[in-house]
Amino acid sequence: MVYFFSYGINEENRSEKKEKNKFSIWQLFRYSKKCDVYLMIIGSFSAFINGAGWPILAIVFGSMTDTFLTKSASEAPISISPNGTSIFGDEDMHPNQTNGNVTNDNFEESMKAFSLYYLYIGIGVFFASTIQITSWVLACERQVYMMRQHFFRQFLRHEISWFDKHQSGELTTKLNDDLERVREGIGDKFSMLIQYKSALNEALKVAIRKYTVTGIAFGFTFFVLYASYALAFWYGGKLVSENKMTPGDVFSVIFSVMIGSFALGNAMPQLAAVATAYGAGSSVFKIINTIPKIDPYSKDGIQPREFSANIKFHDVNFSYPTRKTVQVLKNFSLLIREGQTVALCGPSGSGKSTIVNLILRFYDPVGGYVTLGDYNLKTLNVSWLRSKIGIVSQEPVLFSGRLILLAKRRCQLSGGQKQRIAIARALVRDPRILLLDEATSALDAESEAIVQEALDKAQEGRTTVVIAHRLSTIRSADIICAMENGEIKEQGTHEELMERQGLYYQLVTNQVFTDDNAHRSSEEDRLTDSEKFLSLKRKRSSLRTVHSSGSSPISSLQLDLEEFLSTNPRASILKQSKSEWKEITIGSLASIATGSIMPAYAVFYSEIFHTFTLSGDALKESTFFWSMMFLMLAMIATVGHVFRTIGYSFAGEKLTTRLRYQTFSNVLRQDIAWFDDYRHTSGKLASRLATDIPLMKSAGGLRIGTVISGVVTLLASITIAFVFGWKLALALILVVPILLSAGAMQMKISKGNQIRDAELMSLASEIASESIENIKTVQSFSLENRFYERYVSNLLKPFQENKKNSRLYALAYAFSQAIMFFAYAAAFRLGAFLVAKNDMEPVNVYRVFFAMAFSAVAVGQWTLYLPDYAKAKLSAGLVFHLMNLVPNIDSSSEGGIRPEVNGKIDFIDVKFRYPCRRNVQVLQGITLTINPGQTVALVGASGCGKSTLIALLERFYDPEIGKILLDGHDIKTINLKYLRSQMALVSQEPVLFNCTIKENITYGIEDKVTESDIEAVTRIANIHDFIINLPKGYDTVVGERGTQLSGGQKQRIAIARALIRHPKILLLDEATSALDTESEKAVQKALDQARQGRTCLIIAHRLSTIQNADCIAVIGNGKIVEKGTHQELVSKKGMYYELMKKQYK
Repeated sequence: MVYFFSYGINEENRSEKKEKNKFSIWQLFRYSKKCDVYLMIIGSFSAFINGAGWPILAIVFGSMTDTFLTKSASEAPISISPNGTSIFGDEDMHPNQTNGNVTNDNFEESMKAFSLYYLYIGIGVFFASTIQITSWVLACERQVYMMRQHFFRQFLRHEISWFDKHQSGELTTKLNDDLERVREGIGDKFSMLIQYKSALNEALKVAIRKYTVTGIAFGFTFFVLYASYALAFWYGGKLVSENKMTPGDVFSVIFSVMIGSFALGNAMPQLAAVATAYGAGSSVFKIINTIPKIDPYSKDGIQPREFSANIKFHDVNFSYPTRKTVQVLKNFSLLIREGQTVALCGPSGSGKSTIVNLILRFYDPVGGYVTLGDYNLKTLNVSWLRSKIGIVSQEPVLFSGRLILLAKRRCQLSGGQKQRIAIARALVRDPRILLLDEATSALDAESEAIVQEALDKAQEGRTTVVIAHRLSTIRSADIICAMENGEIKEQGTHEELMERQGLYYQLVTNQVFTDDNAHRSSEEDRLTDSEKFLSLKRKRSSLRTVHSSGSSPISSLQLDLEEFLSTNPRASILKQSKSEWKEITIGSLASIATGSIMPAYAVFYSEIFHTFTLSGDALKESTFFWSMMFLMLAMIATVGHVFRTIGYSFAGEKLTTRLRYQTFSNVLRQDIAWFDDYRHTSGKLASRLATDIPLMKSAGGLRIGTVISGVVTLLASITIAFVFGWKLALALILVVPILLSAGAMQMKISKGNQIRDAELMSLASEIASESIENIKTVQSFSLENRFYERYVSNLLKPFQENKKNSRLYALAYAFSQAIMFFAYAAAFRLGAFLVAKNDMEPVNVYRVFFAMAFSAVAVGQWTLYLPDYAKAKLSAGLVFHLMNLVPNIDSSSEGGIRPEVNGKIDFIDVKFRYPCRRNVQVLQGITLTINPGQTVALVGASGCGKSTLIALLERFYDPEIGKILLDGHDIKTINLKYLRSQMALVSQEPVLFNCTIKENITYGIEDKVTESDIEAVTRIANIHDFIINLPKGYDTVVGERGTQLSGGQKQRIAIARALIRHPKILLLDEATSALDTESEKAVQKALDQARQGRTCLIIAHRLSTIQNADCIAVIGNGKIVEKGTHQELVSKKGMYYELMKKQYK
């Protein structure tokens, strides 16, 4: 109980408890404050009072039974008890009763008293239930609110090596799904568990174990349950016949056992929720309790006011934690003096980016150490260190915010625009140390010249480390280090290294522009200041319209609701379940059998009442007979529950698996414009698959069996009640709609909460997903607290809403609990009146009452599942909308022609605007013809529409106006899958999947691919030698988005992936932008070979890569400004000539 009553525990002390410590259920409450502890104590006390209502009722029921039996056998009176007393005393429990005889008037007076007892118990249960649920839900919401904050904060705290070992999807699921399971387990369900504990006692421990076993054990539980009734009635009859107990005492005991059995059944789902919360909680707290070795939250470490910005590597050895057998740096030593600009160059994978990672303390060296001034980096405060560093990485990461609504890698900005914003983000921090990892790699010639000049100015007075493949950007560096295989081969100034004619010289000569005339002419002119200003102004204006592309959370919620309301989830679930008709049939027949148990039990139970009016051998014989009937019920219940559990469980699991597959398949089928929509971010789509589909089992699976059993119980019980006493049954049947109303109220409240929760929490989930996926950028800019604050602010709204609605939910639950006690009061008061008027036999009052009581139990079981069903219905609506959505551009459609492709492409007056930016005309009438086998290059400033042409050719989008023809056929008429199979794309930012290198290369290929085929394309892409030197070779897992590889290595694998498809059309969108000079030369030669006999469309900022193109089209403001060969365009001295001058001046 330590954690239960512990509040305000110091986080650092808690976190120091190692993973080896056993996780306790009470640790779920570790974030409870004093107020939460009080709420839980009050809620638990109320739960005990609530749970005591039924045992007290059992005692009253036993005394009332004695009165009924006395009335029934008034001609042969029996004593109330052997010693003439009862628990409550004759005056209290048996008013106006004398000598074992009860007159009609006295009988009615006694029933009035009993009815008042029931009424008082009901009122007490109502108030206890209200306090119980309100207290526990409030305490739960407060603690989970804190738990989410601590959990997310701890996520951001972990070192990069920890993220290398965990997938971002796995972490996001823990943050969303596991904490939701904890929330469900420690809220109202936990209080219900305490409520039933007073009735279950030791049976509760047995129930916890039983719930973990299979359906056979579940059926065995019911066998034991009903067999115990048989034993109890037989032995009770024996005791009555021997005058050792009164019939009322027997009924009290048996009724208490019956209440306990119902409590056990009702507690099962709550036990499941608590067990699930325990499992999820152990996973959650395992992460919370882990303290990273490199801790950005730690206050430890030196934070010097003054320091020298000298950076020195002392014999550093390093291997990444996920690839310990590959040594990245080998005895690496380097001094970077304060204010110096040191450039690192060399082949991809030589260790350049690792240097940046070590300076930022994403990792610590395996051997050696790194110093900043006189301080070992390990002795400095991590957050302070990173605050002094500005970084621009090779692949820019921008976060969603007020200026730019950028969902993950969506369409709003070009690569160059994103890179320039990333540069501005680094410079605005005014850092002492500047790290530029390919900072201008994504920029066109015009932008690069402007940005490079800005960077040159920014480097003044700062210690700067530059990683560059484009060597023209580092000529002015104070020191250039040429690296290979984790070692510095040579270092010096540009002039010194060129004189040595070593590695650096080879890299430079491989990159020199081959057109000498063009190179010389580039020295003639320079941009004027006014031209630079106008150019920058144009760039800034391209960002102004981006904000309008976003959607507000409110509109997103409305659109999500429209999706939900547009479907019929129940019909869809039944339709989807047709494949499991065998399992469902077995489960349904078994459910009918289990549904008939309670009505039969009601009849048998009332017959026992009649049995106790007998005496002698007749009592023993009748008791034995009905005990055997109860044993028969036990056998039927066992078989029924076994097959119901097995049938529906199998059907539910199969349905879930199939729905996940079909939904994911349909997601992949959607067009790109659909993914640009704010509602369809990866976080929300992942939530549909990971959370919503499993929730749908609450509307199917075993829940269907419960509903069928409930319907059978309800109909059979009402029939029995009307047969034995239609007047009393008619009055009692009015209770059923009241119970249904209480259940509907619960469902409505729960459904409303679920809809609000789903949308409001999705905003927080998006922030969490975004930060986890881009953790390096978050940590390098010390943005942990910024994201934490954003996350917490988005948690506040659902937290407040849930607190507000907890009171309504508590009242609805309390009413559904108390109504049964009020029904007891009304039933026996009316029954006594009918008996006194000779309209009913006393035994028939019991028959009718128990029949109606069990029908109410069936309704009560439904209400237990209503909150889950509300979630399931909402989830089903969203999932089925997603699963049935037909895209405008359907990649799975079998329609369309499949012509022989030669490779002629015609763009005819094409105009286009992105769906997410309707007010920006990207293409303004592009007309271009590409003949079969021809290589056409597209050049121009960032954002001019080059990549858009490729997107339209692949039919990611359709033009607004104009046509695109392939060999004379409008591409809209060609089968989409066939069209894309004729093309291969290598894009600017290569995307690799978290699988092996071999699987990445062959990803999506349906035809069989041999090892020799894979090796052939990797040799062409100049990556084969690197792969075979890895410990696992082609079976090496590349990590999420290829994080285990350098940018150049990822790009070459992407090129191999394109070439293995043997495409008729090759699309290269900055295909060599991430390659070092040596790799670029080899890959460029390979691409030149690959282009032979293929139509090739190239987008390039590095103009040296396209000089051999058959045609170069220069695009400006969405139009083709000029086109021709390299020589023709140079001689024109137009826009292409100006771009070339800026790149090679």
